[in-house]
Amino acid sequence: MKFNCGSKSFWLPILLPIVAILIAMPFLTGRSTNAPEPEPVKKAPAPAPIPPPPPPAPPAPPASRSSDPVLRQWQDAIRTRNAGGVLNAQTLFLSREGEYREPLRTMAAEDSEPRIRAFSVAVLGRMKSPPPESFFLQRLDDASEYPRTSSLQALEKIGTAACLAKVDGLAASDPAPAVRAAAAQTAKAVRSR
Repeated sequence: MKFNCGSKSFWLPILLPIVAILIAMPFLTGRSTNAPEPEPVKKAPAPAPIPPPPPPAPPAPPASRSSDPVLRQWQDAIRTRNAGGVLNAQTLFLSREGEYREPLRTMAAEDSEPRIRAFSVAVLGRMKSPPPESFFLQRLDDASEYPRTSSLQALEKIGTAACLAKVDGLAASDPAPAVRAAAAQTAKAVRSR
């Protein structure tokens, strides 16, 4: 028997399995011979800790409620911004001034809600027999701008020269622009009488 090492038929059975192994090797090891190695997977940074929720706000002080049903309706109408209810109660207060003057004065000075204090001051200022000027001057010290503005509007009608020092002070230095404007208007009206 004669061996021909240079013939294709001799090398073919030997080389074919080797080539097949070389071609299959990347697939068997999970690597491609031409593809670059993948970058290692970077771990995501740990998420920032979630801050705890803020403590609950302290409960609002309970709304003051009058024992008189008309005054309660007045307060509720102001709280719910019911203009019709406010006007109806105001009409009743003005027609029965003697009965409602003192309860409204108390409400204007002591109610926990600034809007109720402001509306109470306003209706007192519209009465035929309003409280004295000193009452409205005291209301100018209210922490909220709304009762101060209502007091200035009342003093615009009933104020005397005695109120001008305090009114001029508000016109010059009150932090609320609406109060400064109302004070300037009140001072002008009082001086023009």
